[in-house]
Amino acid sequence: MQSVYQLKYFILTLAVLTPSISWAEPGVIGHNFDLSSVETVNVTSIAGELQITTAVGPHGKIRATRGSSDRYCDVRINQNVNTLNLETYPAGPLDPSQMNELVSRGGCRINMHIELPEQVSLNINGKSTNLNIQAFNGSLSSQLEMASLTANNSHIDPLNAHIATGSINLSAVEGSSDIHLENGDISIQYFNTNPKEIDTLKVKVDSGNATFIAPASLNPKVALTTVKGNIRNEFPHLKGSSDLNLNFTVNKGNITILKTPVSGISPKTKEQIQNEMRKKAKEKAERKTRAELKKKTELREKAERKARAELKEKTEREEKAERSAKAERSAKAERSAK
Repeated sequence: MQSVYQLKYFILTLAVLTPSISWAEPGVIGHNFDLSSVETVNVTSIAGELQITTAVGPHGKIRATRGSSDRYCDVRINQNVNTLNLETYPAGPLDPSQMNELVSRGGCRINMHIELPEQVSLNINGKSTNLNIQAFNGSLSSQLEMASLTANNSHIDPLNAHIATGSINLSAVEGSSDIHLENGDISIQYFNTNPKEIDTLKVKVDSGNATFIAPASLNPKVALTTVKGNIRNEFPHLKGSSDLNLNFTVNKGNITILKTPVSGISPKTKEQIQNEMRKKAKEKAERKTRAELKKKTELREKAERKARAELKEKTEREEKAERSAKAERSAKAERSAK
């Protein structure tokens, strides 16, 4: 993609509570903004890569990149007290050739990385989108056309997703889900062996395969239906209470329910990931502090060297003037003696 669009990186800078934005040059750090009172984030008309991660503290951050082919595309940002809205759109009138090019590529392809605090409701509506969610704690509702959805080490409750064509991969994602994938494959790896609440995973696939993998110690209640395909289930069908409710329906394709091997390695917990993020943020702040201290030291030493050089030059001028005055007085005294 980089070779096709010749991506040039920009940073999206924004002013809080205003839709005013500008595209800065490479190397400028994206601005933080306060989301301590925001409960809902809406992202619409998105096409491109969209990454969602957990922010450290109540502040969020948006970093956006766009290709040279999307130079006439922009992002509209509007934030009120409780809601943050982000929308990609063609900036300014386009001629027919530009509009045809835009439509053929699935819209304005602006890649975004959004850092959000916990307990935020995220709503995403887009066309050709690759959605990547890492260590996120909140809810998600998405309506996507051609897309891939990947989520790891997150607590998303509820997770509602409707994708026309694409793929879905969930790993170590807790919470109840209602997923409809019209065309494509879905894979879910569930690692929670002691859920505090009973999650319900409802999955419908019109054409494609559905795979679910969970620890052998889990006792899911399973309801599986396939119109045209095969079912493989390593867990018994439970009629009573359970740790997890599974309701999978595949019209054309296979359903596979597997137990995690004993040797399987569980992913990092949400707390571990957040601790690592805090550690990285702390290390970054320490590096910045050391760099600033080094710069201040260099500037101070430079100023001291300059001051010493000026003092030396002044001293030399005074000594030279004194020697000249002394020589002149001696010459004058000699002339007077004659």
